[in-house]
Amino acid sequence: MTGAEPVPGAARHRITLRVTRTYTPREGTGRSTFVLDDTTARLTPGDQVLVGVPRDLPAPDAVITGEQDIAAARALITASLPESRTLTCD
Repeated sequence: MTGAEPVPGAARHRITLRVTRTYTPREGTGRSTFVLDDTTARLTPGDQVLVGVPRDLPAPDAVITGEQDIAAARALITASLPESRTLTCD
């Protein structure tokens, strides 16, 4: 994570991430910025995070920190990818 700036008058922070890896449907690397409620996670610059962003929302609904927790979540995601390719969207 490269930045966490408070949103004036709200219990929220504007988070900026340096994206190093994505899973479908979002592809690519670069930077991503979103507003995150402080009750979801309180991040600081330098934190490594794995975020889950639903297709129809502008911000993550899952924020995972910590090397072990990220590794466990990434393993579940990558194990689910082959089956997900056989599913249809509503």
